Amino acid sequence: MAAIDRRARTQHGLVTHTDLKVLGVSKSRLRCLVAHGQLIRQTRGLYRLPGAPRSWLQAAMAATLTGSGAVLSHQAAVRLLRGEVQSKGGTIEVSVRRGGRRARRDGVLAHSCRSLPDEELTTRFGVPCTGPLRTLVDLAAVQGDEEVEELVSDFLTRRLVTAPSLCDYLSRGGRGATRPGGAPLRRCLDTILGSKAESVAEQRLHWLWRHSHLPPPQGQFEVVDAGGRFVARVDFALPALKIAVEMDGYRYHGDAKSFQHDRLRGIRLAALGWRVIHVTPTMLAQNPQAIVSAITAAVEAGGTPWKPTAA
Repeated sequence: MAAIDRRARTQHGLVTHTDLKVLGVSKSRLRCLVAHGQLIRQTRGLYRLPGAPRSWLQAAMAATLTGSGAVLSHQAAVRLLRGEVQSKGGTIEVSVRRGGRRARRDGVLAHSCRSLPDEELTTRFGVPCTGPLRTLVDLAAVQGDEEVEELVSDFLTRRLVTAPSLCDYLSRGGRGATRPGGAPLRRCLDTILGSKAESVAEQRLHWLWRHSHLPPPQGQFEVVDAGGRFVARVDFALPALKIAVEMDGYRYHGDAKSFQHDRLRGIRLAALGWRVIHVTPTMLAQNPQAIVSAITAAVEAGGTPWKPTAA
């Protein structure tokens, strides 16, 4: 039983009939273990240790163990890659190579695909899943551009992918180029990287702004005084309303010299009547709606009639 316990601990409390055979457990011994409650039959060919807590990770692992070569994919892979594994519930999606045995269980959606090369797969929390690049291209085939743009920006912000790796993956000769989601993913990437944003966080802010029905901003806008002298370059601006939004990362604004420079720069902008809203990458990730509300309030206080644009 100790060998079974060790194997189950690597699979969130689960063992398969194949595992048990490899460990030398005979059919009669297996029946005995089940009869005495030392193993609980989950489904055909899959068993759970009685003390193993139920969790989303366990359900995800079960879905991969009951399908031939199945790996978590699509939205389930996004959840795993982000580490959002604490809550329960939600459909578990897996991908299986065409011709392989699919997981047939309630709450599991199986996708058949032509290939699942090892270099496009990874493991998180002990559960096999599609890697970030493959996950993006899979979802691009079934979701709208807005959802995919948001997901790409999120993966870039979390550094699950990089812009160069995405471009290489989608270029001619790259594995993602011929995937069903390759074309829409390229289109979304062109939209995101085609902005004037100079950092991944700014790219995400630009996406948020575009999808919040606010007046379109000008990126990397240069503010000058009445004499045409340069005062500052701001990340995003609504020049007619003299509203600027700045993305402040600690890496470039956290030392004493930068702190003093930023304060002086802010005073000069204020003297010209500019209102500056400061945003950090953490704020953008944790409370984006607060940023939208602040920009909206500044626009409405600007005194210029404005109506939200249509979605």
